[in-house]
Amino acid sequence: MTITASQAQPGDILLDCEGTAWQRGTEFYDWSTFTGPVAYYGPWQDSYGPQGELTLLARDGRPV
Repeated sequence: MTITASQAQPGDILLDCEGTAWQRGTEFYDWSTFTGPVAYYGPWQDSYGPQGELTLLARDGRPV
């Protein structure tokens, strides 16, 4: 299933086109990769998180 970052739900695990796996946190600006949380300074910008179409790998702890 392909979705965008804005469609992701808390806990979703997604794969971007560059092969990076992302996990959505509880807030729209709460993203982490498997190397750690995404750090940012100042207001959140969408470019800090995953971009473009994303492949949804897991939702609610289950593979999609």
